[in-house]
Amino acid sequence: MPIDKKAAKLQYKSALTPMGIYCLRDGQSGRCVIAADRNLPSVMGRFRFLMGGAGPQPAGPFSDPDLYRDYADHPGAFTFEVLEQVDTAKCATYEEAADKLAALAKDALPRYASRPQYHQK
Repeated sequence: MPIDKKAAKLQYKSALTPMGIYCLRDGQSGRCVIAADRNLPSVMGRFRFLMGGAGPQPAGPFSDPDLYRDYADHPGAFTFEVLEQVDTAKCATYEEAADKLAALAKDALPRYASRPQYHQK
C-alpha cells in the first residue's frame, strides 16, 4: 500500500512538539540559561550547534560571551533540564499551545530569576 505523502506531510506539520521552560546549567560555575521554547527537543542541539562555532554568532539566550567561553572550556559540564512543560495533549492547535506557553513563561520565569544566570538583563 503506497504512502500518502500529502497526508503524511500535513500530519507532520500539525504535530505538537513539547513546549516549556528549560534550564541549561553549567555544572562548574553553577550559572544557567533559563528560557522558554516552542520545541524543547531541539534546544540542546541548537545550543551545541551555535556554541560549536559552526553556525552564526549565538543570539537570544545563548548570546552571553561568558557562556560561550565556559562552553568552549568545559562543554561536558552543561546539562539540560525541563523546568515546566505545556500539556500539549490538552491543546487542539499549535496556536493554543503557543498561547499557553506564553502565559506559562509570564508566570513562571520570574520564579527562576533568583538563580545565577548568564545573559541576565
